[in-house]
Amino acid sequence: MHYILLFVSVFVIVFVIYYIFVVARKKSLEKLKKSKSMDYFKQLYYVDPEKINMKQFALYFGAANAFILAIIMTFLEFFDGMIVKLIVALIVMLPTIYVTYSFIGRHYMKDKNNLIEKKDVKKCTKKKK
Repeated sequence: MHYILLFVSVFVIVFVIYYIFVVARKKSLEKLKKSKSMDYFKQLYYVDPEKINMKQFALYFGAANAFILAIIMTFLEFFDGMIVKLIVALIVMLPTIYVTYSFIGRHYMKDKNNLIEKKDVKKCTKKKK
């Protein structure tokens, strides 16, 4: 019961903070549109930030990040020692990020209207100087 309570509380706290500081602010949504995270979705899943609902994307992204942190915190409760916890956190974090982000990317790939043409991906992800 302790672990379920920890998972839910971490998830809710992280998601509420993310919602307040990112989803509720238009300026932060614009920053998200130009972030490295969005570049990841552009390159791997061909998601076009101009064609998707950014508020909905930010909600999915915030829920995924809250889920990742909640999973990591729950797993760390099973271990003692700082170095062991650090190693476990890294081992758990990488596949969890990959799986949760792939769910978001595949969700947006289902709707062909949200996608960039493959030839335009390089142009979209280059930094403007």
